[in-house]
Amino acid sequence: MADFDFSRDTEDARVLTIAFTGEKPLGAAEVATVLRALDTDYRALNGRGLVLGRLEIGSTWFSLYDALVAVGGVAGSIAEIAKAIDDISSFGVKLANALKPKPPAAAETGIADVARSVKEMAKVSRKTKSGIKVRKTLTTNGSVETLDIDITPVEAIAASKVASQKLKATTRTTKDTLEAYHGELLGAVRQISGSTIDPSLISALVRALMIYGGVSSVQMVASALEGEGRGDVAAAIRQEIDKGRGQVTIQRE
Repeated sequence: MADFDFSRDTEDARVLTIAFTGEKPLGAAEVATVLRALDTDYRALNGRGLVLGRLEIGSTWFSLYDALVAVGGVAGSIAEIAKAIDDISSFGVKLANALKPKPPAAAETGIADVARSVKEMAKVSRKTKSGIKVRKTLTTNGSVETLDIDITPVEAIAASKVASQKLKATTRTTKDTLEAYHGELLGAVRQISGSTIDPSLISALVRALMIYGGVSSVQMVASALEGEGRGDVAAAIRQEIDKGRGQVTIQRE
């Protein structure tokens, strides 16, 4: 990481800088909450995590970059690393636009992608009476510009209200989708008959359920089938759950 520029006013296009500009330093729990929210939103968008490059307290600020860029050529091609830099640039722009939209009504656009981050950052801003600063150098078609915005606690709270509404709407939609999908899959599993159970079919059904609802959803299907006298299928499902542990990771808030 020696070639990274993690200074407060960095122009390193690989780095996203976020600061809380109050006199009161953030507590460890507050920093952890904000970093977790940022990482969760970033993973949901790009499938990779964020790496903390630098953290300073006082007027708390930290530098973040894409996990793929952290390992460079060891894990990714030049094209993949370039995309990772583009991804964190896009993330920085979304974050800035959500926290301080121009015009204000534009907060509705794109905020769902960074809603957790906005909500947690605003919470800390309100608690510590700190402003928020987002800085990101952007490279577009060879031209370089720096996104450098300051958000007041009042602006952060306003953005947080929109983010909370988006999160509630997303949660409702996910729950409705899961319930419908759960019913469809349970119906499909009920059609399995005969003394021989196709392992590939069970594996496909379990993976589908895990993607939408996690282990608990799969266990509900197994319990329902067991209650219907299909202990053989239920046992096969539970065996598949045990076999898949550590291979399928589902993150839930």
